[in-house]
Amino acid sequence: MPVMDEPACLYLVHWHGTNCERPPGDDVFALGPGLFLIQTGATRSQVYHAIKRACAPEALLVAPLDAAPKFKGYESGALTWL
Repeated sequence: MPVMDEPACLYLVHWHGTNCERPPGDDVFALGPGLFLIQTGATRSQVYHAIKRACAPEALLVAPLDAAPKFKGYESGALTWL
């Protein structure tokens, strides 16, 4: 995934209908099936298109987060990863 010279942004990614196990990138955390957090300096568009090209999901959502999300009941280590 191309990385711009911008500060890292946290993205929430949700998909379904793909055979990929996880999105491309080095800093990816799987919260559950089809639900991921990605931290990268890439833009939202770059993240979206990298996932779309690499994994071709039937449905895809990429949303930037201004702060760490509040959650419980997801994969072990999720809060530590943040």
